[in-house]
Formats: sequence, C-alpha cells, structure tokens
Amino acid sequence: MIKLLVKDGKPMFENQVSVVLYNRTMETYSNTGKILVMNIEEYSPDTTENQHKLFKALLIQGSQSSGYTYKEFEDELIDNFAPYKYQRSIMGEMVKIRKQVSEMNHKEFNIFIEQCIQFCAEFYEIKF
Repeated sequence: MIKLLVKDGKPMFENQVSVVLYNRTMETYSNTGKILVMNIEEYSPDTTENQHKLFKALLIQGSQSSGYTYKEFEDELIDNFAPYKYQRSIMGEMVKIRKQVSEMNHKEFNIFIEQCIQFCAEFYEIKF
C-alpha cells in the first residue's frame, strides 16, 4: 500500500517504503503500453476491537432471530452491505467483489455496521 498526502497539488509520501513501492511500480510498467487502474482511498485506520464486538453481538442476535446459522447470517450481511474491492480474475479482467470484514478499514466498517444494524432493526426488530 502506498500512502501519501497531497499538499499544494503534489504527492508527499508518508515514508520511504511508500516511495520505494511507487518507484518500483513506475519502473515495472514503464514503456509497457499497459493501462493501469489505480484505486485511491482516503486513509482510515483499521477496525477496532469494539467494532468487532458490536458486529459479533449483531451476528448472534441476527442468527437467532432469522433462523440462519451464525456464518450464514454473516455471509448474507457481507453479500448485501460490504463495500467492494477490485481484483483481477483468472481471465485477466478486473472484477468487483465484496470485501471481507477483515479487509475493511475503520470508515468502511462504520458504514457497513450501520447498514447491518438498520437492516436488522427493520426486518428482525433487533435494537442496538
């Protein structure tokens, strides 16, 4: 992951590792004629333990109310509310797939859990 801050319209790399990764990427694709897709996201630290505890509590109550197993209920929430990421398929195409909980940053997880809580409140009358 390359981390940078844009200041006065110019990139300012967070650390030497980011500089090395950026330079390596530029060298690798220099003069290849390939089109690259770059995802730029606002940095947000990883999820917290309290967020995970809240999600686990929601999964326990949701699975009991819905009749799904814990894992089935988690998969349904991810399939419907998790943010997307892009990944290269075995055919070489970029495909859009849902992120797993462990791949979400703090901001993404907040949005995800809010949507899950709202869904559970509306369909299963679970209050948090």
